[in-house]
Order: sequence, then structure tokens, then C-alpha cells
Amino acid sequence: MLTTTAAVVAFSVVLARTEVPTPNDLATTEATVVYYAGGKHEIGRLSDANRRASDLEQIPLHVQEAVLAAEDRGFYDHGGISPISIARAAVNNVFDSGPWMQGGSTITQQYAKNAFLTQERTWKRKIKEALLAFKLETLVSKEQILEDYLNIAFFGRDAYGIEAAAMAYFNKPIQNVTLSEGAVLAAIMNNPGRLNPEENMSTLRGRWQYVLDGMLGQGWITETEYYSAQFPEIAQRQAGNRLGGQTGHLLNAVHQELLALGVDETQIQRGGLTVVSTFNRKAQRSGERAVRKFGPESKTKGVRIGLASVRPGSGEVVAMYGGKDFIDDQINNATRQFAQAGSTFKPFALAAALESEVPLKSYWQGDSPAKIKGYELTNYNDESYGEITLLEATRESVNTAYVAMEDAVGVDRVADAAV
Repeated sequence: MLTTTAAVVAFSVVLARTEVPTPNDLATTEATVVYYAGGKHEIGRLSDANRRASDLEQIPLHVQEAVLAAEDRGFYDHGGISPISIARAAVNNVFDSGPWMQGGSTITQQYAKNAFLTQERTWKRKIKEALLAFKLETLVSKEQILEDYLNIAFFGRDAYGIEAAAMAYFNKPIQNVTLSEGAVLAAIMNNPGRLNPEENMSTLRGRWQYVLDGMLGQGWITETEYYSAQFPEIAQRQAGNRLGGQTGHLLNAVHQELLALGVDETQIQRGGLTVVSTFNRKAQRSGERAVRKFGPESKTKGVRIGLASVRPGSGEVVAMYGGKDFIDDQINNATRQFAQAGSTFKPFALAAALESEVPLKSYWQGDSPAKIKGYELTNYNDESYGEITLLEATRESVNTAYVAMEDAVGVDRVADAAV
């Protein structure tokens, strides 16, 4: 009796001295997500972490119960560790009672390990895990533990958290996941490497069935729901690099703009920001098609193509083409400072002239070469046009006439017209 009392007192002292640390960075990192204008369509993410948090209320009850059926059916009954589960796991290890028996760790223990500890397999770590699980149960509600667990669990396909997993496997937010789909997610989280659908579909189906069996046995689904459940179609894994094509150029431009606005790099990489850009999805696709259709076919070395579509008045960039593929070349031909705008700036100069009431029939010197304020310039092929109207200079894209007109109107007004 005295020995038992002493053990209880000793455990109570150790538990009282156990402090819950701050969750490690890997457990709390969330990617910053960038969207097209309107905030509905995602452009990409500004870090490799694919993690999105959800409130427990956003996760359907049948998904929560699928996870409990897979990982910890007595979650709401134990105090952090389950002696019954530990004993059952020990017996199963000895007698090999099948591939899909529950392990000895509760969800609270798994969360403690993933959020606060390392993944090393030692008795010291297991003891810390158990103590932290006990402590957490005295400080945090069961609902909060389950929510945090679902938000940091790894599901494969670079997805951390059940929200990211729903998108990775079913291309839908977690609140729209069905019973059968939720059972798939619950099945995968046990061992994402072994249970990935690309290589082990039959094994995944077996685990999925185990989850449904557990839900039926716990009374969480009816026999009708159980027998009508069909294994769902799983989306193909997204192939290719997340920065391929124009995506890298768009994301890098947003990244640079955030830095210019004073947003900290750490916040960008780990803060889980939601950024709605000015890029218009339809305009972006149109710009890319235009480059493919009208861009030069020559493969001459050094030829570069860049495009930027700017909304007059606000200066918002609605489309951008930085180069053929960001993976091959990270230089953005639309924004690099050492590239001159050339004749693409003439429409802004014309707008400034018209706003200044310069007539289209006004005459300007179009000879080549010409020297204006000490700067010597030429027309294409050094062709001279003599005195020509602004309308003719626009039609023929005469550099010397336009520079003379811009000098008369004022470069500040031209710059204002561009933004």
C-alpha cells in the first residue's frame, strides 16, 4: 500500500514539473498562398510547406470519426494514454493479429510527439511523450487536441494537415469531403509512404475497409451507410515543379512586392499569409497565348520575350510573361531593370500628348539620326521621315519624332500616363 502511494506521489510530482513546450517550427509552419485577383483561383505558394489549418467545426463529423476509428477509438474516454491500447498493441506484436490493429499510442501521444518532440525511437522519448500527453489532457480540451492533431499530421503528397490533404487527394476543401473520402484520408495518415495510392492501392483499400469497420462497430455510421460506401476516385498527383512555366515569375514578383511593403521574410515563408494579387487569370492566359502565337519563332541565342499588361489609372499589373519557363531561367524579362521599354512605351507617350491637347495632326521632326538634349538617337534602319504628323509618327513608330514630342510634353506627364 505504501509502495503504491509513493509511486502515485512520485508520478504526480513529475507530472506537475512537466512543462508543455512551444510547438516546434515544423509543426506550425504554414505556406503563404497567392491567388489571382478575386481570391478564388490559386497561383501557388511561396514556400515548399503545404500546410493549411482548419477549425474543428470546419471538419465534418464523419471525417473526425473516421480518424478516431483509424487511430484512437477510445479518444474521448482516456486521459492521454490508454493502458488497454498499450496492452493490446503488445499482444498483437507477439501474436501478429493482423495488419490493421491499432497501435499503443493515443492521438494525444501522437500529437505530443509530432508537435513537441523528435521522431527518435527511444524509451526516453516515449516517457516524455506519455508525460506530455497526460499534461496536455489537464490543460487543453479534447476538441482542441483533435483539431491541432489534424492540422499537423502528415498525409503524404507534401500535405500537412487534413485541409491540405483533402486538396491533394480529392481537389476539394475538407468541409466537402464525403464519408468514403474521409475514410481514405484517415487510412492514409497511418503510414503515408506505405499507403500511397500510386504504389499500394490494394493495401490502401484494405486500410480503408478497416476504418469503415471501426466506424460501424462504434455506432458512428449505420449499416446502410456502411454497405453503400464505395471506394472513391482519388485525384492524380500533381506532376511537375510548382514553379514551372510562368508560375515562378508571378510568385517571385509577388514575393518581391511583399518585401518592398515591409513584410518580414520569415512571415512570408512560414506565416500562412493569404495574398490576393492583381494578376487576372483570364488576362494571364490570354497573354501567354499571345506570346505563343505571335512571338518570334527564331531560336537565336539571346532573344528574350517579356510581357506586362498594366491597367491604366491604377497601374495594376494584370498579366505578366517573364520568359519561357522559370525553371530554366529565373530572369524576368518583363521586370528586369536593364531592359528598355522601347516602342512599347509610345502608347503612354501618345496618351500624355492627347491629355495635353497636342493634336494628332501636329508636325514633328522625324529625321534620323537626331540629337535631342545631348542624346543621339536613330529610327529603325536609320530611316528619315522629315516633318511628319503625330498620327504618321505613331503609325510608322518613328523614334525621333516621338522623343521630340515627349520632350515637349514633359517626361513626368508621360510617366504619369503609364501609371
